[in-house]
Amino acid sequence: MWPGVTSNFGRAYSSMQVQSFKKQRLEKRYDLKFLYDYYGDDLASLREVLLLFLQETPELLLDIGRHLKAGSMEQARAATHKIKTNLAMLGIADRAGFMDHLHRAPDTGERTGETELLFTVFCREVELALSEIRADFF
Repeated sequence: MWPGVTSNFGRAYSSMQVQSFKKQRLEKRYDLKFLYDYYGDDLASLREVLLLFLQETPELLLDIGRHLKAGSMEQARAATHKIKTNLAMLGIADRAGFMDHLHRAPDTGERTGETELLFTVFCREVELALSEIRADFF
């Protein structure tokens, strides 16, 4: 491909691409490095996968919210496992620490103000990252 930097997956990147990755990590709420490594120059496939994530992730957030509202911490935890893959693929960090908090929360069936606050912040961060991806790719 290009002479230059090699990723952990053996793909060579030009210095311009490396700078783009670094800039993206500094400015964006998402980091698609894993997907770039996987799809390489196949932007059509990358966009197709991004579209699937953009459609599925908000539904997963709604599922988590419904389970929290119903006081079903166990089901809310199960739903977070589904969304973790999407967030990992999209390079979206859980800056609020919601998922870690949820997995440590007791199964009392009661919603706490802290859980609700962290979930609200988590949703907002994910939604902003998804909006950035939509703006950048569609």
